[in-house]
Amino acid sequence: MTAQQIENGLGLRKALAIECRKLIETTKKASTYCYAMEREYKMLSPAGYAGFQRIYTIWTRGSDAVPPIFTGDIIRDRDMARGTIMAIWIYYSSYPEGKLSELPSYLETNLLLEEMMCGGWYE
Repeated sequence: MTAQQIENGLGLRKALAIECRKLIETTKKASTYCYAMEREYKMLSPAGYAGFQRIYTIWTRGSDAVPPIFTGDIIRDRDMARGTIMAIWIYYSSYPEGKLSELPSYLETNLLLEEMMCGGWYE
């Protein structure tokens, strides 16, 4: 949500809908990006591990309602990293309403995934 949208009075519910749709699109693109990196035999860099750990933490500890697809331990390898993104995409593609309390989680996840796709998370 931009400063101009806030000034114009864009409501939180509308912001939630926008960010939830953006999260669905970003996770879809990020998943494709992860598969492409795997096809090139790229491994996660230290920045990639840290980024995926943060995403995992956001969705397992920082969220009111942890999507039920998240089970197990922290990110150990690139397959688990891709699986984390896929879990978010599957869950929110199925339940696109989102929750207002999760809006910060959507925003931070979108930023992290966009950073990932700019490079530096795989080597």
